[in-house]
Amino acid sequence: MSQYDMQSPVLSDTRNNGATNAGEIGAFVLAEIIKFAGVYALAYLGPLSALYLSALHSGGPPLLLTVSAGISAVWGVVVFVLFILFRSGFGGIPTAVSPQDRGSPIITPGMTRGGEIGAFALAYGIVLGIIMFSNGIFLPQVYAAIGRSLAPLIGLAISIVGAGATFGLFIGFRQSMLRR
Repeated sequence: MSQYDMQSPVLSDTRNNGATNAGEIGAFVLAEIIKFAGVYALAYLGPLSALYLSALHSGGPPLLLTVSAGISAVWGVVVFVLFILFRSGFGGIPTAVSPQDRGSPIITPGMTRGGEIGAFALAYGIVLGIIMFSNGIFLPQVYAAIGRSLAPLIGLAISIVGAGATFGLFIGFRQSMLRR
């Protein structure tokens, strides 16, 4: 028997039938908080500085951009894996992703589907592209204008907005990809 087979006296039977639910949103927020902590820990501890400097000196801005995009892609994979695991633990797997006839939502085959993975990759890639484009075009002037002490706050704000945009796009893309 899965969570979808039981009727809760407190929660409606449609809590996992919509586009998303509280368990899924909470799982994504927790995954993003862990990512933010990891990113900021690595930034302040400095282990990636040597990699960025090496890329800048050996290949210039194009290699620096490639290394930065690669690291961001790794973080995207980390967020997605954590999100899927937390979502399962929170009981937030929507029925569109793991319908009743697919078995228990706790086991791996019921945790996600190919369309969902593609939807997340597409959403993450679009938002990452917009952020990287913005970083190359006008954000350096913003960072210079506000000074060193406030720059991390602007970076955090951009990360939060990017995470929200990624989740919103992901839900939209997932809805269309899983209907097919």
